Order: sequence, then C-alpha cells, then structure tokens
Amino acid sequence: MVIFVAFGFLMGFRFPQPDNEDHFEQVCLRFYRKLWDNESLSLYAKRGERQHGVDIYDPLGIAPSGAIQCKHHESTKNLSPSEINDEVAKAEKSPLVFERYVIATTAKKSKNAQNVVAGLNQRPASDKKFAVEIHFWEDICERLETFSLPVAHLIVF
Repeated sequence: MVIFVAFGFLMGFRFPQPDNEDHFEQVCLRFYRKLWDNESLSLYAKRGERQHGVDIYDPLGIAPSGAIQCKHHESTKNLSPSEINDEVAKAEKSPLVFERYVIATTAKKSKNAQNVVAGLNQRPASDKKFAVEIHFWEDICERLETFSLPVAHLIVF
C-alpha cells in the first residue's frame, strides 16, 4: 500500500481494525464523539442487559440525536441482511428516542448490506422511527483521515 503524507496527515492509510468487541465499542465511542462533536455520547447499558440494538447513545438527546450499534466481525466476513434487519427491529422497540441509527461494523463492505439499509430508509415515514446508516471500517478509516494524526491515533489506539 502506498502512503502519502501531506500537511501532516496520512492519506490512504488503513488504521488497524480493533481486535475484539469491547475495543471496537471504545473506538466507536471516541470516534463518534469527535465526528458528531458530542462529548455526551455514552455506552448504553452493559453486556448481558437488554440493549435494544443500541451500544452507544446520547443521554442528552442533542439534535440530531443518534444511536450506534457496534458490530465487530472479521474483515473478511459480511454483515448479513437478516442481522441488519434484526438490529433495526430491536432499535425500533427501544425506549430511547433518536433520529439516526448507525450500524458501525468491521465487516467487509458489501452491496447487499448497503441495499438493505437503503431499503429501510425508503420505507414510508409512518413505518420507520429513524434514518438508518451503515459505516464500515473502511468508511470510518476514511473519516479518521480528516482528523489530525494525533487525534486519529488517540481514537484508534
């Protein structure tokens, strides 16, 4: 892989993928706090408790309010349409109120997953509680490149 350094930033660099679910949740928490400029984002509940498809949420509900489901998978595995639909269905039953729901994943980027998300967003407004987004690890890395290198490093490591 060729790496270009311009103005102190790494271009075309892929950050190492977190190696387990807990690490990925922590990376996502730091990443979305910075991306959304919202330090109130917090981990929701704890392992073993019913989370209704939500790992990270904003207890203050700062607009546009968002919730995030972190799905750690091997980088060679796909996120299945049923897994996406199941997480969205759980989130729709959540007692939390939010406008955007992000599925952040380390799974391999796929057209099938993107099509499922597009289909969920194309439902009539009366059939959905929030907009759905999917952010693959490569998308997160691309956004990390827009941060200063020290900030990106603190987020990932």
